[in-house]
Amino acid sequence: MPANKSKNLRSGDLGEEFGLYLLKPYTVISQVPRTEDVGIDAIVTLLKNLDNRNYTAGNSFYLQLKSKSISTVQYSKDAIPWLLSLDLPLMYGIVDRLNFSIQLYSTAKLSEYIAVTKDISEITIAFDDDYQMQDFSNHKEGSISIGPPILDFEISKHNDSTFYETFYAIVAPHVQLLKENLETRRFGFIYNISWKTNEIPKRQLWKSSLSAKNPGEGFEHIDNLMAPYFSVWLDECLRGKELETLEDRLDLLNKAKQAIQILSRPRDKS
Repeated sequence: MPANKSKNLRSGDLGEEFGLYLLKPYTVISQVPRTEDVGIDAIVTLLKNLDNRNYTAGNSFYLQLKSKSISTVQYSKDAIPWLLSLDLPLMYGIVDRLNFSIQLYSTAKLSEYIAVTKDISEITIAFDDDYQMQDFSNHKEGSISIGPPILDFEISKHNDSTFYETFYAIVAPHVQLLKENLETRRFGFIYNISWKTNEIPKRQLWKSSLSAKNPGEGFEHIDNLMAPYFSVWLDECLRGKELETLEDRLDLLNKAKQAIQILSRPRDKS
């Protein structure tokens, strides 16, 4: 309507612009116009100091910005396959205009849930600090606490000449770990990631979807996904004459075969 403007839309637009402004000194940002927005507000590329005159581009990620008043984001129906098909890591930015600050949230827990859960029908993401090891137990409707923010900073950091290096040192490893999990979660494998706000993350134990499946279920799919990787690995071993590596892997496979044979033996009921 002429001469009118929705207060909620105006507030959201201002929050989004301010959030991107806070990130711009440390990144290259391609903002998605409102007319093209289907869930991603910007594509963000990290910048690393190369020398006194140049930056070099690092990894990129999708960014969705929310105001401080938003505590959850829900995905259901058509949003689920869209979310699962994203080919870049997704992060959330919580913008606090009153305190001139932004909190960046990783989606490591989201990848963990997707990797071990089949036939997801609904996902609710909660922006809280309840970063405990969650047992999703193959729940098709998951409520995920995505942990404390990976980074929390105010606009005053724009005047801190050392914060540029700090920003990259913290965010770059998070994006790289998310990228790796994005690749491997296709066949139900991810690494758990632990972190504290404004500190470098750590990669910990791995988790797979095998515990959430019936024995043998999905094996053909995993076997097909593995085939190109195995072909390249085998070719490199043969061309590089990596006989010791081949021997080690064959030994591992033989041990796995022996374990299967032992587990397959009929149990003595006497």
